[in-house]
Amino acid sequence: MFRRGFPSIIRSLVLYGQQLVYVVQVMQQQQARIIHQKLAEGAELIEDKIPYYKHTPANVLENKYFKLYWNRSVLTDKIIPFNRPDITFMNNKTKDAFMIDITVPYTHNLA
Repeated sequence: MFRRGFPSIIRSLVLYGQQLVYVVQVMQQQQARIIHQKLAEGAELIEDKIPYYKHTPANVLENKYFKLYWNRSVLTDKIIPFNRPDITFMNNKTKDAFMIDITVPYTHNLA
């Protein structure tokens, strides 16, 4: 049964590959938005509790203790081709910064 079904699965992946990539990218953005919302709520950067699917991340959220950036470039002293993480979370008190980049493995992107 597996052998007969396997070629049809391969055919479907080839035919609908681009559509599957699009679906995966949409799921990636949804996951990043959920993480952004939870970080903002935990750091008390937003007060209103809305469902995750209605949350639209603000580019910059900050208060006295934390900064939360959404999809912003990072300034560096060296040239980096991809310097725009999905989320940058900074703790002003401890001077810690976390760059969060949600990725979906795609074999054509591997060197």
